[in-house]
Amino acid sequence: MIILKKVGVIGAGSWGTAMAILMAESARIYLWDIQQNLLDEIVRTGRNERYLPGIYLADNIEIESSLKRMVEQVELVVIAVPSHGFKPVLEKISDQLEEHRSCLVLTKGFDPESGLRLSELYLKQLGSLDNYYLLTGPSHATEVARRRPTTVTLGGGIEAQRKDLQEFLLRDYFRVYTNDDLIGLEMGGALKNIIALAAGVADGLGFGVNARAALITRGMNDLIEVARYEGADSQTLFGLSGMGDLIVTATSELSRNYQCGNYLAQGLSVEGAREKIGQVVEGINATKIVMGRVDRGGLRAPLFRMVSQVLEGKITPRDAVNRLMTREAGREFDFGNKE
Repeated sequence: MIILKKVGVIGAGSWGTAMAILMAESARIYLWDIQQNLLDEIVRTGRNERYLPGIYLADNIEIESSLKRMVEQVELVVIAVPSHGFKPVLEKISDQLEEHRSCLVLTKGFDPESGLRLSELYLKQLGSLDNYYLLTGPSHATEVARRRPTTVTLGGGIEAQRKDLQEFLLRDYFRVYTNDDLIGLEMGGALKNIIALAAGVADGLGFGVNARAALITRGMNDLIEVARYEGADSQTLFGLSGMGDLIVTATSELSRNYQCGNYLAQGLSVEGAREKIGQVVEGINATKIVMGRVDRGGLRAPLFRMVSQVLEGKITPRDAVNRLMTREAGREFDFGNKE
């Protein structure tokens, strides 16, 4: 088993900081972010009040101002930036991601420019996925940082090294499974955000728990349909990275996508909702990219279509839910059929 002694975390947002705190229990952590004022605040207070208020960072988490210097001195690079920041980071560090240096990706979503899955972008940049690993699943950062029981899935890379990384991340409050289906893990983590937007809309309109449960369940049909079109294994989608992540994202007020849907239901514009939340809402970008796949494949995806129309201002949130409820009745398990 490989023992990791030095780990570099790129991105001092809530998830990057939470994982830095977790990994600091067994390794020296170096934390870098493009926002120098954020790093200065962490150094001054010993906390990341902007993203994880009230939680102190461990003493062996060192703030690093030079991305290049950080990557050169660690054995594992952890990328925890929003999807739009993934490509710029990758371009800066690709020359340093050698075979002995693994890359653990915490980012969920697609590259906004190309619409590629992040592993596709990584493969295009580096020519191999042997050192590319993805950690995903139902995992709100605040709860992980507070050591509340959490279970996630790890995929990608080489199996033997994946098991080493699994052992490195395991805690009595943080259980890690492995999965060979990298496409399924990526698609589940990206598509559930769209359904969370819809669930937030339904709750914001006061439609009740019946409507929310229906949207989540029927939304899984869309998720499975689109993910299978991409090449995912359906079994993965019913696991932690699909159904598990969907449940926590579509039912919790900690979820930015759920919050965004709630604000849209209250009459705020997309930009107004973004400003209100103050952080990236991955579901907005994911919806636009996924609709390209839906249209190319001639897929049904009725929930995704309605969310897209709401985000584009073509239909009100209330009318979107009403149209979903008044669609032509059919068999329950019809996902995968084309129009």
